[in-house]
Amino acid sequence: MPRYFLTLIFCFAWGITAASAQVACSMEAKLCPDGSAVTRLGPDCEFAPCPYSAITVPGSVTGVIPYVSSVNIGLAKFLDAPVGSMPLDPQTVRYIIDHRSALNQRHLTVRAIVVSNLPPDTAGKTRLLISDTDNRNRDTRLDISVILPPGDATPYPLGETAEIPVTVWGNITGVVLEKN
Repeated sequence: MPRYFLTLIFCFAWGITAASAQVACSMEAKLCPDGSAVTRLGPDCEFAPCPYSAITVPGSVTGVIPYVSSVNIGLAKFLDAPVGSMPLDPQTVRYIIDHRSALNQRHLTVRAIVVSNLPPDTAGKTRLLISDTDNRNRDTRLDISVILPPGDATPYPLGETAEIPVTVWGNITGVVLEKN
């Protein structure tokens, strides 16, 4: 009987610890100038960056709209598959997009082409836009934003391939990478 009791306490305590490590963000969307929408992603539940700056929704001061079905938002129409086991690094942008929810809060290395150095966002965070290709006719919905840490002086020349250690923040509607 004591062994069962200790096992139960351990499992209960482990469940609390595992659950508290997850981030739950509100289900809102921000409209972007290109007509797409982005949702909030961890770790700080900030909106994923738009390819460009956000627009204001008529009747709204912030550009934030209440929860709507995710069927037509961001990456919702793209595959979001589970991961059986973590493959070896580095990963491609497409692999991360195709497994964004399963890779949420995972650390990995991404190999991609730098397609844009974005201006700092409203919080002053510098970002890169990366893709598997720099072809001008590519589907830019498949580009991923990488948030750089403050003071990061690593050069990321446009059109060059870079390997970047990141944490993935992804869900059904979007993905953002944060450089480790």
